Parts: sequence; structure tokens; C-alpha cells
Amino acid sequence: MSKTIFVSGATGTTGGATVRALLAKGANVLAGVHSPEKAGLLTALGATVRPFDLADVTGMTEAMRGADGLYLVTPVSDQTEALTISMVEAAKAAGVSHVVKLSGLDVDKASFAFARWHLAAETAIRASGLGWTFLRSNAFIQNLFGAADPIKTRGVYYNTYGSAQVSMVDARDIGDVAATALLLKDHKGKIYSLTGPRGVVNDEVTRLLGEAAGRPVTSIDVGGEQLAQAFVGLGMPAAVAAATAELLGQMATGTSSYVSPDVETLIGRPPRDLAQWVRENAQAFR
Repeated sequence: MSKTIFVSGATGTTGGATVRALLAKGANVLAGVHSPEKAGLLTALGATVRPFDLADVTGMTEAMRGADGLYLVTPVSDQTEALTISMVEAAKAAGVSHVVKLSGLDVDKASFAFARWHLAAETAIRASGLGWTFLRSNAFIQNLFGAADPIKTRGVYYNTYGSAQVSMVDARDIGDVAATALLLKDHKGKIYSLTGPRGVVNDEVTRLLGEAAGRPVTSIDVGGEQLAQAFVGLGMPAAVAAATAELLGQMATGTSSYVSPDVETLIGRPPRDLAQWVRENAQAFR
């Protein structure tokens, strides 16, 4: 009998990838969405769409009813722990037995805000009594879509990683790992570090984006308060903007350069490479 999995944030970057991976493996998918009008593609893929409001525990419980497992993604902020506790409460009431949480790389070894928020959420899940798996992910390759507009309009790439290597991971690989962890029993109680196949530096990123764009691309380093203010200008709350800039500042010191074998171990193939992703999505930068 096929398992039924509830995917929170199903229209998001990793949520959508997890929906696709689960469906490809024959699972029944309940797709939790905040805006049902945006969920047409999920329905077309074969998922059952259910409205999902993080502020409504009763509503979340009903949305998760019938699910065996939960792919849990929450907005990362100083409310992450509280939101996680609410989601876990709803999951238990709905009869969910296993939670796979998307977390951050090395959150147990760092002291910056994003790490503290993720670690507090992990601690809440451990205390819940549910089975759990933590996917501690590096930066998503898909974040580079945010660089498309300045590249297309001005030929500029704003680099937030300095000269450090970053082993960015493709969100599709996260989805494949999440599906594997949710559908097989032997991943409960495990923590996996998810990275790409190698660390890449800014010079290579800029070159690849320039090739995709078909035009010269100039890299401009940004960080610190300048970056935080830019995020505020994009509509981020000030605390989250500061924490995001802090995280990127940590990554610029080289903390996200190492390569983990976990993706390949879990899904049986190497993780997708940045160069492959840029070639596949070249049109987005032209």
C-alpha cells in the first residue's frame, strides 16, 4: 500500500521538488499550500491540494489527516521554533508518525541566528515523540534565479560569498532525498548534510552566468549592513534581513565549502552540478 505524505510549503523551492519526487516514487501526496490559487500545477501533477495556515493548529490537523509522514518547512525567523511546535502538535493529532525537517548546514556547530532558530526547531521535534529525520542543507542553487534580473538588465551579478567556495545543492536533489527519507523506515533518527558535488568560487559562478546570459557579467561583492538593507528593500522584516546577511557573511568565511557524501549515498547518484543547472536554465538569464 502506498504511503501518504503531507508536504508543507508545497509551492516552494524544495516543497515542489519533494512533491515531484514523491509522486515519481508512487506515493500519495497531500500538498499543503497557503494560496490555493497558486496550486494548479500541483493538482495537474497528481497531488491533492489542501489549504494550510500556520496560525491555525486545528486547520493544520485536518489538512494532515490521513498522512503517514510530513515534510516540514517553516519560514526561518525568530518564530521558527513556535511555528514548528504548532506544526508538530497538528501532525501528532492527525496521526502522522514521521517528520522530515528541512534544516540548515551545521546548525549544531554555529551560533548565528539562523543556526539557533533551526536548532531550536530540531530540538522541539526531538521532544515530540514522533519519528524524525533532519536534512541539513547548504545554499540552494535555485537561489541564483534571484540574480537573473540584474544580469539581464545590467550585466551585474551581486556576489554574497566573497572568495569562499560554496558547495551549493540543487533543490531537486533535496526533494529526492526527502522522498527517500519519508518512504523508507531506516532513515528515522538520522541527520543528513546535503551539499552539491563540489565547492565553487565566485569566479566560476560569474563565468557560468555570463555564458548563460550570452553577455559579459561583472561581479560586485556585497555583504554586511549593505546586504541587510538590500533585503529590507525587497520586503524582508529587519530581523530576518539582518540574520540572512549574517548567514551569508558566515558562508563567505568558507564554512559552507565542504562536500558531504549523503546525497549520493541516499539516492544512488552524484548530486547535480552547478554547471549543469546553469545550462538547463540559461534562458532565465538572457
